Amino acid sequence: MTNFNQRVDRLFVSHPDLEVLRQILAEEGISAWLVGGTLRDLLLQKEIVDIDIATVGDPSAAAQKWARKVAGRWFWLDEERSQSRVLTSSRLTVDFTPLRAPTIEGDLSLRDFRINAMALPLDGELNQPSLLDPLSGQDDLHSKCLRFCSERSLQDDPLRMLKGIRHAVTLPVKLDDASFTLIKEHAELLKNVAGERIRDELGKIFSSPDAVEGFTLLESSGLLQVLLGQSQPDYQRDLAVSALTSLQQSIEKIEAGIADNEGQTDPFNSRAIFFLATLLRFYRPEKLDELLHKTLRLSRQQERVIISLQQAPSVDWYRLAATLNDSRKKALLVEQLGYFPDEQLLYWAIYEQKISLDKVYNLLGSFYQEQKLGRVPDLLDGHQLRELLHDQPDSSIGEWQTRIKQAELDGQVNSAESASRWLQQQLSD
Repeated sequence: MTNFNQRVDRLFVSHPDLEVLRQILAEEGISAWLVGGTLRDLLLQKEIVDIDIATVGDPSAAAQKWARKVAGRWFWLDEERSQSRVLTSSRLTVDFTPLRAPTIEGDLSLRDFRINAMALPLDGELNQPSLLDPLSGQDDLHSKCLRFCSERSLQDDPLRMLKGIRHAVTLPVKLDDASFTLIKEHAELLKNVAGERIRDELGKIFSSPDAVEGFTLLESSGLLQVLLGQSQPDYQRDLAVSALTSLQQSIEKIEAGIADNEGQTDPFNSRAIFFLATLLRFYRPEKLDELLHKTLRLSRQQERVIISLQQAPSVDWYRLAATLNDSRKKALLVEQLGYFPDEQLLYWAIYEQKISLDKVYNLLGSFYQEQKLGRVPDLLDGHQLRELLHDQPDSSIGEWQTRIKQAELDGQVNSAESASRWLQQQLSD
């Protein structure tokens, strides 16, 4: 345990606010333990950014007092269950939860996986920590085995089935046969879980470096079918796996190109969106809009990106992308993609590889140079078109503006004057 003791000591040295917390808990007479993934990650020598603390009784007042003292931010996670969180100035996330059983050993038995069912008392000497491990979580870590604490683990919170898949693709562990069988037997219980919680776990699975294995586990366990419904009869799994594998390999090569904005905390990042969009192109579930919005609870922007990626650009679009030199025409070509051209262009460069990343950046540069409020300005505005269209309804103005832009791309017009002459010719034919 010497190395573990040293890692615990380094954790408190690198985050002095934690020693302040220990003092407050001692002053309040609250027995508390480090629990869960914190200890697992210490044993795995992973960086600690999240800490879970279990206490005898309600820890909320002590957590608030600590937050005030260290200039952190406290808020409820679940007020009814007295669960709260503190974000510290050192970017540490600390969750506080009362014991769910009369003893710490009883609490640990109610947790999800044995590798997360360990506890370290905070009222002892940290240079000689006494690790509580009643379910032999350390042994499971050493044997790289992921096991539920009990069958009740899934019944108490069916989301733990997705969490098990996520652990299997993000940690050096593998679900044992008995635990995987439990997932298959209880897969339908996932329907009882809030979509927001499902979205977060699925995002972590699909954004992992081993997302293809995550897909395989989701499918073979039955969880994928519960989430997405039945696939179309012509669904070809082998082609889907090949496409997902190719996508994952391409993403690995250009990881920096799909990095999300600094500070983004949504688990459903660009990588996860691209992976899900590719899967859906093959799986083609019914009522895609409803699936994305109601089942997976994705944001409106994420929904639109995924839907836009279900239809690839045409052969003619790619031909123009390769040959156009005029900045405005390149901007018009990008505009044809519709919503979120950045994500679309990057995806098609990665997935179909019919366009290079250099060309993507060149096209986007032209678009953002020419656009105003997200659109390339029209050669003829609405007032000018209304005069030229005479008795045609105003609803036709947008359609004609689109047609004029296509004529510009085709080289038939290049100015307001030529656009006016072209329109008059079209009206007279």
